[in-house]
Amino acid sequence: MRIGLDARITHYTHGGISAYVRNLAAALPALDAANDYIIFHSRQARESLAFPAHANARRANCWTPAHHRFERAALGLELLPHRLDLLHSPDFIPPLGNFRSIITIHDLTFLRYPQFLTADSRRYYNDQIRFAVQRADAILADSDATRADIIDLLGTPPRKITTVHLAPDTIFRSLPVSQVDAVLHRLNLRTGYVLFVGTFEPRKNIVGLITAYAILPPDSPPLVIAGNKGWFLDDVHKIVRALDLTSRVIFL
Repeated sequence: MRIGLDARITHYTHGGISAYVRNLAAALPALDAANDYIIFHSRQARESLAFPAHANARRANCWTPAHHRFERAALGLELLPHRLDLLHSPDFIPPLGNFRSIITIHDLTFLRYPQFLTADSRRYYNDQIRFAVQRADAILADSDATRADIIDLLGTPPRKITTVHLAPDTIFRSLPVSQVDAVLHRLNLRTGYVLFVGTFEPRKNIVGLITAYAILPPDSPPLVIAGNKGWFLDDVHKIVRALDLTSRVIFL
């Protein structure tokens, strides 16, 4: 089979979905030598998507930007010459086309908690999701909770959805104590802390985490918050100051 992977999102963001796509692009051709893979990425991409060379995988440029309002039709036209048998859309928006479609839905925050998204994001995802689940031949969900949401909120037949839990990146591994101590020293941290890693967005419930942490005694381990500094950062700092936690909450 000729299988396509829509990797355009890796040029535009560096969050969780991009990490997911990069790992798929690196691993799938190696694990599945029986099929041919085409990795579709943005024509603007330079080093945004690097993966080991495989005889059964190649890259192809796409002009259609991710999250464009005409994305379904435009990307479908771009893919026609490649004569795909199957396309995996890991950012869940499948294009029009006469190939089979697999999508990954990571969560349905925009339906469950619409107040946590911008108006533009809500509008875009709400316009796309129902087409996506109807167009897809199979749906992958990151968790059983997301699978239940797809069934409950979208009325999708359960047989169409498979839960595939995300594996950890190979960068997450045990390190020598000396290396750990050197990093702690560089960051001015002591052993023992509460760690949050993620993009600063309301839907990550960082405010809830900080509010709960404030209940702990003053001599509790520090709260370390690390990740991409999203548009919600200023509000997070305000909460920390309001709860008098500036000496106990550390931002990396």
